[in-house]
Amino acid sequence: MVKDTQPSNNERSFILRALDQGLRIDGRGPHDVRKISILLGPQFGHSEVRLGKTRVTANVSCEIVRPRPSNPTEGLVQFTTDFSPMASPAFEEGSLSEEEVLVSRLLEKALKQSRAIDTEGLCIVAGEKVWQLRVDLRVLDHEGNIIDCACIAAIAALQHFKRPDVTVIGDDVTIHTMEERSGIPLSVHHIPICVTFAFFANGERQVADPSLLEEQVREGDMTFVINKHREICTLSKAGGIPITVEQVLHCGNIATAKSEEITALIQEALARRYQYRRFKRAVHKPGLTSSRSFAGVAGMTVENEERRSTLSKTDSNLSDKPLRTPGLGGGFSTATPISFDRSTFSGATFSPEDFLADRRHISLDQLKTELQQALRDLKAELVELINLDYADFINLSTKLVGVDKIIADISQPLEKINTEVQSVYDALSTVINELETELDKRASIREKKGYLQLFVSIHDSIGKLDALLNVAEGSKYVSDFEGDNVSTEKSFGDGKLIERVANEYTQLRYLISRADNMPFVQQIQKRITRIKDTLTSSLSRSLTTSYSAVMKNGENPSTHAGLSQILRTYVTIDKVDEAQNIFKETVMRPFLDKNISRQALGVDSIATSPVTDKNPLQDMYRKILEFARKDCAKVLEVTTRAFHGTNGNLLIHGIWAPVITTILKNISFIFNPGIPEVFHRNYVTTMRFVTDFERLCRTRKSLSILRSHHSTGEFMRRWQLPVYFQIRFREIATDFEETALASYNYDGNFTANDGLILPPSTALIVCVQLCWDDSVYLCGLSHRFWKLTLQLLARYTLWIRQALQPDIDVSTISSDSQDAEQKGSSPPTTVRTGSSSGKGGLTSTDGSSDAALRKFLYFYNDIRGIEDQVYKSFDESIKSKLPAAVRDDSILRESLDASLSPLKAILPQLSQRVCKVLIRRCSDPLRNNIHSITPQYRMTNKEPPSRPSHFIATIFKPLSSFFDDHRHLLKATTIPEWTSFVMDDVTGKYAKTMGDVLSHVKGFEEYNRKKNLKKSSALPGTLGGDEGMSDDDKIRLQMYLDVDQYEKQLKALGINPRELASFRELSELVAPYKNVRHFLFDAVKRR
Repeated sequence: MVKDTQPSNNERSFILRALDQGLRIDGRGPHDVRKISILLGPQFGHSEVRLGKTRVTANVSCEIVRPRPSNPTEGLVQFTTDFSPMASPAFEEGSLSEEEVLVSRLLEKALKQSRAIDTEGLCIVAGEKVWQLRVDLRVLDHEGNIIDCACIAAIAALQHFKRPDVTVIGDDVTIHTMEERSGIPLSVHHIPICVTFAFFANGERQVADPSLLEEQVREGDMTFVINKHREICTLSKAGGIPITVEQVLHCGNIATAKSEEITALIQEALARRYQYRRFKRAVHKPGLTSSRSFAGVAGMTVENEERRSTLSKTDSNLSDKPLRTPGLGGGFSTATPISFDRSTFSGATFSPEDFLADRRHISLDQLKTELQQALRDLKAELVELINLDYADFINLSTKLVGVDKIIADISQPLEKINTEVQSVYDALSTVINELETELDKRASIREKKGYLQLFVSIHDSIGKLDALLNVAEGSKYVSDFEGDNVSTEKSFGDGKLIERVANEYTQLRYLISRADNMPFVQQIQKRITRIKDTLTSSLSRSLTTSYSAVMKNGENPSTHAGLSQILRTYVTIDKVDEAQNIFKETVMRPFLDKNISRQALGVDSIATSPVTDKNPLQDMYRKILEFARKDCAKVLEVTTRAFHGTNGNLLIHGIWAPVITTILKNISFIFNPGIPEVFHRNYVTTMRFVTDFERLCRTRKSLSILRSHHSTGEFMRRWQLPVYFQIRFREIATDFEETALASYNYDGNFTANDGLILPPSTALIVCVQLCWDDSVYLCGLSHRFWKLTLQLLARYTLWIRQALQPDIDVSTISSDSQDAEQKGSSPPTTVRTGSSSGKGGLTSTDGSSDAALRKFLYFYNDIRGIEDQVYKSFDESIKSKLPAAVRDDSILRESLDASLSPLKAILPQLSQRVCKVLIRRCSDPLRNNIHSITPQYRMTNKEPPSRPSHFIATIFKPLSSFFDDHRHLLKATTIPEWTSFVMDDVTGKYAKTMGDVLSHVKGFEEYNRKKNLKKSSALPGTLGGDEGMSDDDKIRLQMYLDVDQYEKQLKALGINPRELASFRELSELVAPYKNVRHFLFDAVKRR
């Protein structure tokens, strides 16, 4: 497909959400197509189709060619496409896109392979000459669904096209022009129409005629080529998501209906063009018009106007590409393009500014030319219309003679009828007014009757309640309810009577609400209030008795039924809150006053004493839970069923709320953070109580109500967690700060504590572990303790930098090394120490003493230990205590790595400094010993060497002694690293010194040769004779033996010498002297 600018994420999301709701961004339904406009040009075979804003032109031309040998009696049909860059920025000039190939192939399948065009009718002479039709398609505007638009344009152009007539006489073929004979239309068997669907949401959503934005976000598409006879010519699906057979059938039914509608539009457009051409021929018949009929139309004549508007008087906008016309020999004619429609000016929203702005890419001269051309077209059509109806226009005045007399004769009967109608209207109006007056009176009487019935109902209801409650002043109403003439106390022991009273009271409230503010209701308000008070007090006594009965004898079903009946009564009269308040006052209040008080807790001990095994607050919470879980279990069970469907919840409003309120009022001292240990114990105990109480909630809704209750919020806000943290912060930070600010003598010995040597290192681990200790850590402060942990690491890093500043310039540690640590890669532990300029983080301080080395090792050991223990604490204890929402978040590990990276960046500097000292201790004696070889053999007549020098065995003795003394401070991996580096550097210095000595020996030898001094040959002579080994060769042989022994010593220390570049350099220096040793052995044998 073409590579167009992709929509943004917001556009994509908006389009998909709209499609999920059955909407499209242009207001269409899922299966609606955009407005189709089919314009046929004045030249046969030219069409322009607009599908919404997508615009395609088609031009059909023909020429005579030789047929294919396989089909000698059939003509040819060829399709070419041109996607102009003016249509869309995605189209490139000169390159054939996938879209063009797809359109061409699909049209060939739709029209050629489906036999829509009668190709046999294009044959002129079998096997010799046939007509070849060429359909040129050009895309002028691309706004989606080019295939459907191009198909309609091609079909319309082919049906509009007429080829020249031919005459065949023997072998002679004569082609007639259009002036000689009318053109021959093509024989079209059926009209195939393309209908494209785009699929979304895994095929669940499909839309017809997708726009450009919908094509860019679609998951797949499918194109039906179908005719109005429900025959599928082609079905194309180029990739995308798979779809089911049901979806294909569903889309096929929709495509059939759309093909019928589009076919009708094509035929209608062809019919309009046919009528228009007939109209033009009729207008230009000789004798129909005269010059007189055009006198008032801008002085133009039909001939001039027709000549100037032949090309421009078309219903389509022609492209700027020369179009092939159906003339003889395939000639071409050029049409002037028009960039606007005539309907543009007649629109209700036409604006000159918008018109010019939309065509800013067109030059003013060209636009002026087009407007003038349109004006000439309008004038020409005006002339044609006047000429068409000129005779009727002239005869109009003749036909109107006598019309005035006819109108006068008709007016008199009409006036009489009007008078009669007005009299009837007045009579009917009088009758209607009388009827409305009577109806208003009837409505007033009906309203008063309704109020009277309402008052009677209220009076009867009050009388019943008086009789039921036995509160009436007399026995007027008691006689009507003899069965109810019992005492109040006895009556309310009957559940049915309670329910009857409640229903009657509810009905009374409803009747009063209908007669609100009426004088009758105000007169009986005292009686209503007395009934309400009596009912409330009676129900309250009954409910209190039922609560007590269920609490004492919870296994008795009758007590359950009585309580349930009374609670339903409260629900009926909408007094659920009052029922819960009665429980709080009669059941909860005595229990709370007894168990939640300063005396019950022992206020002095819990508020001021240190933490002990005895926890009176926990005992108090245990009693509350047992009371709610056991004593109130049956009551809660009954109330849960009775309050179902209401806002009542006895567990929360009747137990939890009063418990929290009493705690806040009577024992508020538990929230005091002054003694952090006591506060921590109280908070942990309370949170455990809250968790246990939440388990009593049987539904999620109940739990949600408990957590959102205002008393819960007030209770949680009373815990002053920030103050507690400040106290703990002061304790922890002060302990570490005092340890860090103390002075330490690194010459002395420190006692190792869990692998750490320096007191601040031990203090850091203790403080970090204390932050997350169960006796200090609180879940609500997890973010603060995490921040404190990172602050402790930062303060420890600062102390390390300050402590090492006199010996190592830690401020020069580059960010690259820190980045390498953060990425997990090991930075180079050491660098070359050939310069003493202090680069790479070193200062000018010597630091080569044993005390300095010990100090560096202490810090190196502690930094490694801190890193290991901090990560271990994070994985084993810290991570498990963090909230579950962030426990597995990678940002925690990243922040910890970022805090430790400055510490790990110091390790390379410490390694560098230690290795530098070790290298100096090994290399300084070696340099002096190498220089001492020359004096041993120069002019001393000493025997040739047969064994290595004594100092070779002691070169790495300082290194071995160092590792033996401090092995406990180093990791197992550190020793091989440092050993390899030190040996490599020492070997390099060995090679450099040996090279200098050998160069000096060679120079001395050359100097003697120039003075013609007698010199021994390099290899001849015999040992002890006149001819022997020269002093220079003895020196070289000694160096060869030393290097050979040096290689063995490196192997003994676990280093492969051949892997060291410096040793390979050293071996190359003495390799030429290997023959000297062989000569010595041969001389000994000869002797």
